[in-house]
Amino acid sequence: MPLSLPWFNDQWSSWLKQNRQDSFPNAILLTGPAGIGKLELARRLSCLLVCDRPDPEPCGECKSCRLLEAGSHPDLMSVLPEEGSKSIKIDQVRALSEFVHSRPQVGRRLVAVVSPAEAMNVYSANAMLKTLEEPPTSVVIILVTGQASLLLPTIRSRCQIIKLAMPDTVLAGKWLADHTGQGEEDTAQLLRSAGGQPLTGLHWYSENAADSQSQVLSSWIDYLEGKEDAFSLAAQWSKQDVEWVLHWLAGWLRDAMVINSGAKDNDAYVRQSRQALEAVTLRLTPEAIWHLYQALIEAKKSVIEQRNLNPQLMLENWLLMNKKKFSV
Repeated sequence: MPLSLPWFNDQWSSWLKQNRQDSFPNAILLTGPAGIGKLELARRLSCLLVCDRPDPEPCGECKSCRLLEAGSHPDLMSVLPEEGSKSIKIDQVRALSEFVHSRPQVGRRLVAVVSPAEAMNVYSANAMLKTLEEPPTSVVIILVTGQASLLLPTIRSRCQIIKLAMPDTVLAGKWLADHTGQGEEDTAQLLRSAGGQPLTGLHWYSENAADSQSQVLSSWIDYLEGKEDAFSLAAQWSKQDVEWVLHWLAGWLRDAMVINSGAKDNDAYVRQSRQALEAVTLRLTPEAIWHLYQALIEAKKSVIEQRNLNPQLMLENWLLMNKKKFSV
């Protein structure tokens, strides 16, 4: 069963009421920031919709729930990018269309989860639009996206749009601590590092990302001090999850701006990285830090939007910008 995420409790209560009234729309678009659990929420909703006797949660015991547990429910379909690809292809959407126009085999509904919806190219998006035009009444299609603006307006107009917000920091921190077993300060540092995104923080914890994060920071400082060259360092960083690397670098630049502003160290994350970040502020002007931060935000956007790009070349260009923006 997918994780229960307490920051979605109000939305979940609304869905429980809709389910009792059998008043779900044919298409739902879940949109919101990355790392907050949109896909987990969609999967939990799909379990609710196919359960034979939700009271009010999926019962976990009926035939449908047992099939869900086994990953073999015939009335549930997931449409995700295939392994090794970042795109949802037209053949996958055509298969979805065939699925939604079939009859439920176990329950009374057919449910499909499409994530990330922005991964559809122009051809698969047009096929999805046709699928959404006249779906059978027994169908619920749940689209998940962190970039709703990238979807066709006509797709958005055919969905009930649910905007999910960033979770409360205290609530997210408690949940993250419960799932990692970390103490309060370590959890606060992890959540802060993950940009307040609890699912991202949990993933980083499970992947031991702290070691990689520390290595990226120290190698960046070495580069600023002339101990690394841009091309070797970009090649090294490009072998990691580039979105993570960009996220970390943007966070450190943001914290460098906090240090330059003279703000007190009331944040555990800034306190812990202050010594390294002061090395950044000694070598880059406040204006340079701001421009480098903006360049990272644009690079992150390019990665998220899956534009055609060469990650190593992108990182090389950004590192070379560091030299151009030196304060000395």
